[in-house]
Amino acid sequence: MDDLFVRGRRMLARPGTVGKADTLRLFLDSAETGHEQSMASAAKLLILSSSDEADNIEGLKLLIGAVPKRSVAAEVLLGRVYAFGSATTEVDGAETRRHLISAAEDGEDEASYLLGGMFGMGRGAEQNLSLARRYLHEAVEGGRCP
Repeated sequence: MDDLFVRGRRMLARPGTVGKADTLRLFLDSAETGHEQSMASAAKLLILSSSDEADNIEGLKLLIGAVPKRSVAAEVLLGRVYAFGSATTEVDGAETRRHLISAAEDGEDEASYLLGGMFGMGRGAEQNLSLARRYLHEAVEGGRCP
């Protein structure tokens, strides 16, 4: 595992010891080497911790770069971004489904849980209770309990 990524994760595990800027710098430095977990972690900090448009754009670029590397974390976060929108991204049900289905197929419980909710409520997808049950069952089987 990439040393910079590991150091960044340790920093996040000890809140108050360092600033998010220091953690973000480690993730970004690691992301420059193509480390997909660092790309997804840096994107998450940029998108969720900042209302700055430039940070949101940089975060989206990192996520989009991590998807071809089969980063499940990036797929889930992109699905969330398209589901709820961001400072720079419109809500898009088709993109939400595409990214979450890809992550769910790779066994990501959170993606299955989110898809279950989408299909169950008919938000971002046509209501389909059979699919909702299937995805929620997968989420619970994988350990994701609401």
